[in-house]
Amino acid sequence: MPVTKAFSHIVSGIAHHWQKALGVALPWLLLSTLLNVWSFKTHPPSTNPMADFNLNWTDWAIVTISLIAQASVAVSWNQFVFQDKPMNLAAAFRVDKPVWLYLGRVIFIALLCTVPLVAIIISGAVLPRIFFPVIGGLFVQLIVFAHRMMISLPGLAIGDTQTTVKHTMELTRGNNLRILGLVAMVYAMILVVFMLFLSLVGTLNAASPNLGLVASFILGIPVLFLHLMLTTNMLTSLYGYFVQGRDF
Repeated sequence: MPVTKAFSHIVSGIAHHWQKALGVALPWLLLSTLLNVWSFKTHPPSTNPMADFNLNWTDWAIVTISLIAQASVAVSWNQFVFQDKPMNLAAAFRVDKPVWLYLGRVIFIALLCTVPLVAIIISGAVLPRIFFPVIGGLFVQLIVFAHRMMISLPGLAIGDTQTTVKHTMELTRGNNLRILGLVAMVYAMILVVFMLFLSLVGTLNAASPNLGLVASFILGIPVLFLHLMLTTNMLTSLYGYFVQGRDF
């Protein structure tokens, strides 16, 4: 798999069709932002760090909506890419069967990764530092395995229930380093944008705390959109390459 070509394909796909994707994603992003504003107003940040771990109903609502939104937008995007179905406001807030299948597999993969992740965290806490490189290597391997399993997700959006997690693990065998490289490039781009976002909000906050707060909510929308589309289109591109035999 050509990593740089795959990354270019992911970015260019979004660049060419971002307006269509935004039309479907924006209602979800606005709803999430409104809930964030409501959560901030009703449960402002506490001076006690431990108090922030007590999730209220708006926090759970934000998490739930974020998961459904990711699945909903991903289904619409994959149907647009592979089946040429339109992406418009009619597809916004879709919560049909493909969305629930998609979300169900996301949760299934998360559960599969939970036990090894907990084992890695515990190992890092109890083992001497000399084992840290090994523990770090296992964590990276888990990230790669998770993404190899998630390549099956676009299939659920287009009715391909035959492409299972096991199937994509077999199809991607021998591509661990390439997939890791692609994942690193995608998240490096997200990190750079996020750091620019924090820098800008920090500058505005220094001038006026209220301005910085408003800017964080408004500018957070395009940042979240970029994160959503990059991670979604990465899986779309990998599914097309490994499962459907498409070139980048």
